[in-house]
Amino acid sequence: MTTFVRVDGRRVIAYEPVGTGHDLVCLPGGPGYGGDQLARLGGLTMHRRLLRLDLRGAGMSDAPASQRYGFADYADDIDVMRRHLGVERIDLFGHTHGGLSAAWYAREHPERVGALVLDGVPVRPVREFDTGSDEGVPDYFEQNDGRAAHYVGSHMSRIHEPAMAWI
Repeated sequence: MTTFVRVDGRRVIAYEPVGTGHDLVCLPGGPGYGGDQLARLGGLTMHRRLLRLDLRGAGMSDAPASQRYGFADYADDIDVMRRHLGVERIDLFGHTHGGLSAAWYAREHPERVGALVLDGVPVRPVREFDTGSDEGVPDYFEQNDGRAAHYVGSHMSRIHEPAMAWI
């Protein structure tokens, strides 16, 4: 069942808890993918309660009024989730773009991270990490003149969940 974390009347984060055990906050790839992208993470749900997040503007979470989508903004959302859970430290799992967001959060708030698992994160992060900027990641679809958006929209929805279940 989807749960919403609200701040100032806005759905900052939608998440779906799956499994049982100690919480593991899961950040999907993207940007823009919902937490359902992560399926059950190869049976991990037997040992951990996965909190599969829809970060700002993705899945069932509202887009921010500021239209800001930088790693610092995602880190703010992660901290909203930490406070919502009422814990001092959270365990994070991040896949690709979600991994970069988790790494940014861990860099900025190491005292608030219990465990950090990064999957498919680039060895050399994007320029934003180098400069410490919080300007956001350039829009991938704009850079690829709509072809990537068409591909994702028409093909990935059919194959992504079965592929993630296999992985």
